[in-house]
Parts: sequence; C-alpha cells; structure tokens
Amino acid sequence: MEALELPADVFTCNERFMRGVAVGPFYSVPGLWTSLQLPFDLLGSGERVVAFTGDTVSPSGEVIAYPPLHMHHIHVAKQDPRGDANVHWFETHGDYHMDPRRGYRRELPTGYCDVVDGHKKVTIEVQVNDVRYGSDIAMSAEAARPTVHGPGAHPSAPPISWYLRILFELAEHPCHSASKVLLFHPLDATVYTDMLGRYSLPAAPSLRWWTTRWPRTGVLLPPGWAHIHRARYTGLLVVAGHHSPWTLGGSAASQMASELGSRGHRSQEHAVREECAQLPHPLPLSCSALAEMRSLLLAAASKRDVLICHDDPDEANFVKIGAQDPGGSGGHAGVHDRPGGLVCRANTFRANDALTIFSFSEARWNHNMPTFTQHTLLFFYYNRLGTPSEPSLVDDVFPYEMGAWSLKGWERHLVCTDKGIDKGTGGGPIDQQGQCTVFEMHHRGMPNSSQPALGGGDYISDPEWRAVHTSKGFTSLADVGLKLRV
Repeated sequence: MEALELPADVFTCNERFMRGVAVGPFYSVPGLWTSLQLPFDLLGSGERVVAFTGDTVSPSGEVIAYPPLHMHHIHVAKQDPRGDANVHWFETHGDYHMDPRRGYRRELPTGYCDVVDGHKKVTIEVQVNDVRYGSDIAMSAEAARPTVHGPGAHPSAPPISWYLRILFELAEHPCHSASKVLLFHPLDATVYTDMLGRYSLPAAPSLRWWTTRWPRTGVLLPPGWAHIHRARYTGLLVVAGHHSPWTLGGSAASQMASELGSRGHRSQEHAVREECAQLPHPLPLSCSALAEMRSLLLAAASKRDVLICHDDPDEANFVKIGAQDPGGSGGHAGVHDRPGGLVCRANTFRANDALTIFSFSEARWNHNMPTFTQHTLLFFYYNRLGTPSEPSLVDDVFPYEMGAWSLKGWERHLVCTDKGIDKGTGGGPIDQQGQCTVFEMHHRGMPNSSQPALGGGDYISDPEWRAVHTSKGFTSLADVGLKLRV
C-alpha cells in the first residue's frame, strides 16, 4: 500500500458550542481506498461533548451516502503521555445510521456528556472506500456484475469530490459525565494476522458466545450500538452473568441443537421454513437457520430477568439495490450494510460483573466464502456512580471465555477459558494458563455414540453435553486458533 502526501485545504470551526474541521477536497474513483490521519486540537480540558459527527460531504456540504462512499471507519483516538491510546473515543462505521440531512451523527444519552480530558493527544484516523461496481471492497457488499473493480477499472465513472467532516457539539446546559465501554469479540488467531483485527466465522449457521467483565461500577445508559458486518449476522443477545446456550436454555436448548442438527444432516443444508422458501435473498433474520435457537435463549434470558440487549429483527440491517432500482445505476447495485436495531435496558453493573454475548451467524450473502472475517463490537455509554463531573473514560474490554457451535459440526461444541488475560479489562497477563474443552452431544440409549443414526430415527430424550477432551496450556484465546480449529 503506497502512502502519499495529498494536498488539501483545512477549514476549522471554533465556536462556543461547536468545534470541527473539514478537510479536502479528495477525489475518489471506483475501487479506491483513501486513508487519512490528522491531529485534532480544538477541544480543551473540561469541555463537554454531547454529539459527534464524522462523515464525508460534497463540496456543497451535502452528506454523501453509502453507496457510493463507505465509511469503513472514522476513529477519533486519544493518547495519554505514556502512549496508551483509546482508538474508539468517538467513531463512525459504515453500518451506522446516516441521517440524510445531518449525516453520521451520534448523540450521547440525554442529560449526559463526555467530559474532555485535555491532557490527552487527539488523532483522527480515517478509511473511506468507493464501492461503485465493487465486490467485497466494503467488507460487506456483494455487488451486481460487473465485478471488475479497482482504480481505473471504470474510466467512464465520474470521480467523486469529497471532504472529510468532523464535528463536536458542546453542551449548552449542565450535564453528567458519561464514560464509554467497548466490548470486543473473541481474540482468535485470525485477529492477530488480520490487518483490521477481525475474527473468523464459517459459512455454516453457527453460534458464538463469549463472556467478558464490566470494567467499572456504573449504570448502563441506553441505547447501545454495534459494528457488525451483516453478511454473516443473524442476531445478537447480551445477557448479564456467565452463561452458555446450555446453561441459559437448559435441556430445551440441547434438544433444539439436536433437532436443528438432524435437519441439517438429512438435507445436507439447513432447512428453510415454508414461509421463507419463496422470499428473495438475503432472507430476513426471522428466516435464519438459528432463529428458533435465538428465540429460545431470548425467552430464557427474559424469564430470568438477565436480558440486557437484543437485536430488533424488524429493523433493516441491509439494503439490496438492483440495477433497475432507484440509485441502482452508476455502480451502486449490490447488498449493503445498514445498522439494524439493538434494544437495550438500563442496568447497574458492579466492577467485574460478568456479561455473556450470544452472536448468531450464517452466510446471508457471499456464500462462496468458506471463512469470513468479522467484527462484533458493542458500544455503550454508562454513568460511573459518584463521578458526576469527572473526565470521561473509555475502556476496551476483551473476553476471557468463548464457546462455538455450528450446524455443520452440530454434535460438538468448544469452550475455551483464557487465563492469560486479566479478567478486569483484558489488560494484564497473569501466571495461570488457559484450557479448552470439547463437548459432544450424547443421547439416552446411546451412551457411547457422539453421532446418533442419521436418516430415520427420532431423537429421543434429553440430550446432554459431555466433556470428551481437554487441552491445557493455552496462553491466550489467540493461541487456541493456532492449536485447534475453532
């Protein structure tokens, strides 16, 4: 990747309740990725941010939609004098909500603000890609033919002139300090080799779950939001406490796993319900192979009053644009991510309280990719109790345990505990090493068989998961991916 110094004009806004910058113009052609980095020094210590906007606009100030320009990411990072950085102080991703008039704007919860720590250096990191006529260059789009892309591949396509726009809105009235937490997805081996820190998912319908810990005592302030590539997304639950599908859903979840696996083995692919069979692809979330498992776990969490967040299947999480649809010409046709919905409730957490995330996945498009690299990042604001006006904090929190189960290998699942990561905020190593345990499903009447007969028989009884193999000596969850096929 070649780095160039691009000439650009810089316009600043330094008003009483607004700070911002516009940089450009830049010019984009189909397939071009543009990466930028610039300092930002217009925020002073103690100032109170109530909204952030990060996006691209035309020379006349109109917001540029996706497609044609995909905000792969705009990260506002802050770094303390020791060099420690929080990359997601504020951020924009391409699957976020875009208001046609106000752009990619996010407000803090009403009555709250981010109180700026002026001792930290602020840097803005940007990656914007032109997805016209593209295939997968937005990390989440399967565009219509032609699929040839790259700079110069479509000389007739006009270049897009754009400016980077960054805006911070400041509080006009008193507000309480809100801190931010980012819950990361599992750190498998792919995370450490992938340039963008993504983990691996199969094409087969699968369920991943991981347990993490809330960093500091405080009250979660709805709404939460997520950054997820929708080509492998079919649902999400956030549950208070330490759980697996089988401890949360009980024998009903194990029985359903057996039934779902039976369907998959008999048809060589997961069965599509009759009401979904005639729908165009990509299918809605309610038609996904694991929709029943999601509903069962959601109901179990609700009954036990531990459900913190769940996806809203009625909110659009992608848009499919045909060549003949409005906006479909000019290379815009394809499937593109949209934010969907995440419904959360307020909840008081103590420092180090456990949370478990259940993430449902299957190939909704890009079916030809056997392995898909995915982000599943969850963001929340929360009020640290007893600190109404202290500078706001940002915590990056990593899982210490993860599990995996898929319809392709339905008779077994894997649970790994990471003892090499501090259980508080995922920061410091400790002396113990982690272990992974493989569980197989057994059925009454077949105590020695991990695969009941496929073809005719009914699956009787209460299936149960039994530990059949344990591997020790893992220093991190990344090490798991190197030694086991997770």
